Amino acid sequence: MRARFRLTDVCGWSGLSAALLALAVSCGAGSAQGFTLKTLHVFCRDGSPCDDGQNPSGALTMDAAGNLYGTALSGGANDQGTVFELIPNADKSKWTFVKLHDFCQQDACMDGAQPVGKMVVDVQGNLFGEAHGGFRDGIVYELSPSQNRTGWTYKVLVDLNDLSGWRPFGGLTYAGATAGAPYDGVSPLFGTTETNAEESGPGLAFEVSPQDGNWTGSAIYNFCGDQDCSKGGSASFAPLTGDGHWLYGTTNAGGRDNNGVIFKLGFDKANQQWTEKVVHSFCQTCTRQGFGHSPGVILDREGDLFGASEGEVAPAYGTVYEIPAGGKYRILKKFCSSQNCADGRQPEGPLTLDGANNLFGTTQYGGARDMGTVYELNGAFTQIYSFCAKSACADGSQPLGGVIPDSAGDLFGTASTGGGTAGSGTVFELAP
Repeated sequence: MRARFRLTDVCGWSGLSAALLALAVSCGAGSAQGFTLKTLHVFCRDGSPCDDGQNPSGALTMDAAGNLYGTALSGGANDQGTVFELIPNADKSKWTFVKLHDFCQQDACMDGAQPVGKMVVDVQGNLFGEAHGGFRDGIVYELSPSQNRTGWTYKVLVDLNDLSGWRPFGGLTYAGATAGAPYDGVSPLFGTTETNAEESGPGLAFEVSPQDGNWTGSAIYNFCGDQDCSKGGSASFAPLTGDGHWLYGTTNAGGRDNNGVIFKLGFDKANQQWTEKVVHSFCQTCTRQGFGHSPGVILDREGDLFGASEGEVAPAYGTVYEIPAGGKYRILKKFCSSQNCADGRQPEGPLTLDGANNLFGTTQYGGARDMGTVYELNGAFTQIYSFCAKSACADGSQPLGGVIPDSAGDLFGTASTGGGTAGSGTVFELAP
């Protein structure tokens, strides 16, 4: 994997010589040959009341049968979000949308509101996710299908306020997720929160797991161990990634220049506690390195880390980076290296790898209409799709949740806006 990305070190240069002009084409904004976008669902197609949901922002989840699951941040019966499923027919030429749950069915949304992050599906078909709501804005929930899948039962498993956590964002993960193993339904699930229950301090990492028929949770690590947070992060908006030994993640604050870190958490058996090690500290003065909000990191089979950093100030419009196993941080792609940011800017969604170790991601802005892109890195940078290519953004805009591949090489994702008269987002497929 490490040798595959040498080419893209050049793609981030904003001033290219004539000798590099041909290379710039492969780093630019043209759509990849052969990828076709198909809209699987348009949210709030006919306008208010948007019973199916609005503004999907988290990553999709696919089960072993090829069904897609996701969340909408708002809309639904109570305008506080929904969980949905898309079921394909035999040849995947048609998809059926099913709403599984409306949030905020209890007073003060004690049952949750505004679902966030990617859900986890276990071997029994149960779904696990995070939402705001509850006593102080943060819960972990489960949705379980009936035996014939004609209905779903919703249950709040843990109120994160009981762990002194507040406002989760990144979604859940488990130990075997990186290797592609399905969740067994009994191992711990891990996540992070933005801040603590007092709403004024650093966030935490937590685990939840079933015990004697009930689910319990505990805070495994409180971020910002020292006063100025120079040795760690203070708030995490991104999902964790586990390799069986460490949990990796990112923060958007703390570190050497208070612009976030890449960290790993490990359990110290001798002292019976979790400890943090900073893998990389993002640099404010090195603007072309990327800094600011990060959608997290992923691991390949060789133990290399890959991630994206959003960037907030010109000329830092975001990067894709790699930390090879045992190696140092290096940039694979610098966004907005084409005129008018035609190659994309502000990578927002989490990265994903397919079976051939090709890397895929999304940007919130940039592209032909500045409404976001889907891109691929596989030795060169290629833009797969530029959103709002159709009139009134009928194809969607601003993809925030990244994309996931299936075994045939198709990519699935959500656009948080566009798609219909209400502009409430879509679910899409990109087929090669």
